[in-house]
Amino acid sequence: MDKKIDLDFFKSLKYDVVLRKIKGKFVLFIAELGLVRKDESLEKAYHKLELAKEEYFRDMIESELSEKIPLPASLKNKQRSNGNIGIFIVKTIIVIIIAAIGASFIFGRIESFVSNFTSSFSQNMSLDRIVSESAVLLDKINNIPDQKIETAGQKLKTTAKKFKPLIDELKILLKETPENVSEGKDNSTEMPE
Repeated sequence: MDKKIDLDFFKSLKYDVVLRKIKGKFVLFIAELGLVRKDESLEKAYHKLELAKEEYFRDMIESELSEKIPLPASLKNKQRSNGNIGIFIVKTIIVIIIAAIGASFIFGRIESFVSNFTSSFSQNMSLDRIVSESAVLLDKINNIPDQKIETAGQKLKTTAKKFKPLIDELKILLKETPENVSEGKDNSTEMPE
């Protein structure tokens, strides 16, 4: 790899610069690179920081460690959010597929029940028969053992726990707006390059 291209690439990256004024001196700090420079003049401090940054890049490239140079937080966050969107889309598709399969199963059961009920209803339309069948059905529902109800509740809770991480991620992603998505900026002042 061409060292000049590498150096130019790294010099073009925009790192956040933390600016503080301590005891009459300007202190500039690039957290990702661990570089700190200070001077009584802001321009001189910034110039010193730029020289230190270039020297750091040059040393890392000459030592064949350019892949170990940390990228700016803003670039990492953009890559992370692009990855999060892909994961979000895949998980959403999986949830939709599972919901569609579940819905088709449930609707198939309902259709079968309605079909059986209507066919038996049309064959035996007597009011006495309808009342007695309804009473038998209600009796069966009332006689479901508490243990079966509790087991069904536990299964429902287990299923809900499995979907909780996905739902939490969806909440976070849906809350993110362009103003909320971090671009590597903090409350510190960013210095132009």
